[in-house]
Amino acid sequence: MSWVSAWTWIPGFALLITFSLLLFPNGHLPSRRWRYVGWVAGGVTAALILQSAVTAWPLRGPALVRGIENAPGEDLFLAGLMLLLVTAGLSLISLIVRYRRARGEERLQLRWFTFAALMLIAPVLVSTINGIPEAVSNILNLLGLLVAPGLPIAVGVAIMKYRLYDIDRIVNRTLVYAAVSAFLALVYIAGVGAFGGALRQITGQETNNLAVAASTLAVAALFRPARARIQGFIDRRFYRRKYDASRTLEEFTDRLRAEVDLESLTGELLAAVHETMQPAHVSLWLRDGEGRTQPV
Repeated sequence: MSWVSAWTWIPGFALLITFSLLLFPNGHLPSRRWRYVGWVAGGVTAALILQSAVTAWPLRGPALVRGIENAPGEDLFLAGLMLLLVTAGLSLISLIVRYRRARGEERLQLRWFTFAALMLIAPVLVSTINGIPEAVSNILNLLGLLVAPGLPIAVGVAIMKYRLYDIDRIVNRTLVYAAVSAFLALVYIAGVGAFGGALRQITGQETNNLAVAASTLAVAALFRPARARIQGFIDRRFYRRKYDASRTLEEFTDRLRAEVDLESLTGELLAAVHETMQPAHVSLWLRDGEGRTQPV
């Protein structure tokens, strides 16, 4: 365990200060030129893991736990760690560039994450400057450790408040399929138990495959209607605005098939857009017979 603990911290630390900054929030680099930073960070991380694992193996045991001064390969490890910190600084720059270019909801998703990354990486980079007092360096490192939870907290804010990764859809599907699975499991258990018990009373056999087959067929037949009903209930209960918008569009589609008056159709269309999208302003432009458009 002393040998394992000597190198297993490296992947998490390296991913936190490099790739999490390079790839947040959409999993893609800001541009192709940043791929070199990713390659260097990945290569340095792999080299540090390999170097630490190899050099620490002969030292495993109490000596490694107590700590060894001038351990083999220590200078090489420190050089690789400094290179990793350089890639961390570049990753932070890429995050700032992404934030400055972002617009709308993506900018809101990046706001707290960028601030947390600055509070985490900046003190660590400053503490590595030559000539800085050791006490100041220790304080900066401690500050970096204290603000480290800020990154996952910022990710949580982006996911929950600004709907990163379509969290609403994931929660919706989770609720629906969990409820459907529970319902169908109860149906299957009740079918096997009740129907199987009745068959045992009639036939006198302890095992009856007919009850299992009938319960399986009942579950298969109930899956689609159960999912539709549970989906409708969850949408009405927890996603009322989306449910109302969907119902409004369905009603508008039904009226559209029978509507022939242009003015009535225009009013219906504007009302449907206003109710579902709730824009600050809505207007309709129509093209006349000569190809010109004009507002209605």
